[in-house]
Amino acid sequence: MFANKAIKPSRLGHLALITMISIALQGCAATGEFISDTIEQIKDLDYFLGNKELGENEPPAATGAADTGFSTVGLESPAAGAGLTNLSRACLNIPDPRFNYRKKVAFLGFDIENPHQTVDLGAIHQELPRVLGQRMDRDSFVVIDASGEKSPNAVAHAELDVPAYIRHIAQKHNTQFVIAGIINNAAHVGEPHSLMQKVKNIIPGQPAKKNRALEMTLSVFDGATGAIIDESYYQGRAEDQWSMKGKNRVLTAQGKNDHFANLLDTYLNHQTSWLADTLTCLPMQASVTSVSGSAITFATGTEALILPGDTLKLLRRIQLRHTLDGTPHYRYEENGEVVITQVYPNGALARFNGGTPPYQVNQGDIVQAW
Repeated sequence: MFANKAIKPSRLGHLALITMISIALQGCAATGEFISDTIEQIKDLDYFLGNKELGENEPPAATGAADTGFSTVGLESPAAGAGLTNLSRACLNIPDPRFNYRKKVAFLGFDIENPHQTVDLGAIHQELPRVLGQRMDRDSFVVIDASGEKSPNAVAHAELDVPAYIRHIAQKHNTQFVIAGIINNAAHVGEPHSLMQKVKNIIPGQPAKKNRALEMTLSVFDGATGAIIDESYYQGRAEDQWSMKGKNRVLTAQGKNDHFANLLDTYLNHQTSWLADTLTCLPMQASVTSVSGSAITFATGTEALILPGDTLKLLRRIQLRHTLDGTPHYRYEENGEVVITQVYPNGALARFNGGTPPYQVNQGDIVQAW
């Protein structure tokens, strides 16, 4: 009554796959090693039957990254560790040494909007800012690892006073700028299309590949005022290789051949350049820590390349009227000059240069390069 129909090779391959896995699961203890061997045999059988869908002998795509957009438009593609672009170099090439003082930058731990998306990435919230700080140009910046501190977005207070929190961090770590980041999205997107890939997802120790999104926001804060200076957003996706056997350390040497790790590396390189362009051309600042007679002490020294005899501007901090929520605001106005007399690794002494009365200088005021 019914016409006989021939079974297509691809269907035969799928039936063989299901049958052999069933036999393997029923006839043994279903250990990972046995199933791995079974999969290798199925791959050979599937290739013989001509089922191209499951074959893994085809060359990989030229790149695993797609739809990647950077807010730092027009930047060159710097090598790892080379975070300077033409804009940054232009400021560093100014012959006046005041333009070449090193500025202190603190990198906070990154926030993760959806922590369950990064369980296979280890302590990426601390590793990312550490690696980013390591790539900063050490001729221009003194990098402080504050990855143990929480990002202002991660602090568990619904009405956190972000400027006050940033000022607290900057004072605690004696830094001029504070960098905070957010991993907005790191979810795996879509499902593997091949039956072989779906099977490998349930096999312990077998690496699986999925497309993974990566969205990040990087923010730069001024430590003296707590105000945000600039913000940069990154969005893209790449093929990601992960395993149930262990966590994928994308920032280690083992991840160099991983497409997702390469996408993250690209982000870090562009972020390094963006930070260099944002901060290199700003004047160095340091907070006044004490006033004694006609001399002041401030919190930076030889590490910032300051030398005795250098002249710096003195800025007076003035507290403005409180806002409706009670938060104080400050502004800074020029208040004379000081001349450096002694320099230490993390501090310096200076005397007033001109008619600035000592009583007009207080802890929290600022010395500035120009």
